[in-house]
Amino acid sequence: RYVWYMHWLYCTGDKPLEKSIGKMFYAWSCAVFAAIGGLTFGYDIGAINGVKDMIGFRQTFNLSYADGNNSTSCEVDLEASSTLVLGLIVSVLSIGAIPGVLLVGVLMDIAGRKTSIIIGAVAYTVGSVLQTGAIYLWMLYLGRFITGFGMGIIVTTVPVYIAELSPKKLRGGFVSIMGVNVMGGILLGFIVNLGAIRVNFGWRISLSVTVPIGLILSIGMLFLPESPRWLLKKRRNTRAEEVLTRVYGAENTKTVQQVLLEIQSSIPAKNSFVNVLREFLEWNVFYRVLVGMALQVMNRFSGQIVILYYSVTIFCSIGLPYYSSVILGVMNIIGTGLSVYTIDKLGRKPLLLLGTLGMFGSITLAGTLLLVFGVEDGGSQAVGYV
Repeated sequence: RYVWYMHWLYCTGDKPLEKSIGKMFYAWSCAVFAAIGGLTFGYDIGAINGVKDMIGFRQTFNLSYADGNNSTSCEVDLEASSTLVLGLIVSVLSIGAIPGVLLVGVLMDIAGRKTSIIIGAVAYTVGSVLQTGAIYLWMLYLGRFITGFGMGIIVTTVPVYIAELSPKKLRGGFVSIMGVNVMGGILLGFIVNLGAIRVNFGWRISLSVTVPIGLILSIGMLFLPESPRWLLKKRRNTRAEEVLTRVYGAENTKTVQQVLLEIQSSIPAKNSFVNVLREFLEWNVFYRVLVGMALQVMNRFSGQIVILYYSVTIFCSIGLPYYSSVILGVMNIIGTGLSVYTIDKLGRKPLLLLGTLGMFGSITLAGTLLLVFGVEDGGSQAVGYV
């Protein structure tokens, strides 16, 4: 390490970057603020998890119980048609996210990462207002669709923005902040529901929190810089250098120049569709994209997303109190926080393997217990705690 420091000082005359990392307040603040985008996704998971089981919500949209009872107990079954509607209410947000995700690639290249996040945040806010004030089912559907559209843009663009703005040595930790905010949003949703469930219009309180989240993100992003990579692609080299100087510090001018050259060399001279397709079909690129897609798809099919969206229903059906979901949210935060701290030390793959094995074991145990002991008559509380 000492030799490395001496070599750095001799060759560049700059202050060693490792000693500057702790002073990169500007880079940290940009990453932390942009990662508020993670709250948009996480909070909706936590909020709708409890909102769909609130008696006021079910009464507003005429979700009828099988026995005609309007009890607040989650042990009372809904009619089949109401169950279908409830599932659609939850999933229409993901349906809305599909066009947002499909369009965001073109949007990021044309308008930039920063502007794309602002557009997504505005759409998210508009949809949030609509679903919060919904008095008819179609208004709720439309509001959640628009919210999902904005969320699809946000959750796709924010990691790209943070990665392109972050110093290479801290990139993993910076991008992981997004994950912390997703889990923090889930926990926040659980906590807000815990208080809102006590009043008949509590479901509107829970959904209304999404409005200030969207407003803060859309307005705050106006004061953040654009991605230096996008600026270089648009030949705005001076502005890109200014951004990188603020990220790395004015004392690291040689480092800034080196990063500028690295980014410029990685940008193709002609970004035509044929060139992009040719690069995509190269095995080393195609293999990485395939692995990334597979990880995302398998993550969604692992079952953890079902637990996050329906934990209140699952816990209630096996005799556990409502606040059990808050415990789930706390554990999510702890696990994500550990990954942020260790990802640049241990690497991505070991953490991925550890998390996958942990999910496999816990979900297998939960599924087996539910299958063997069932959920009739409130289930077994002892089994529920296991």
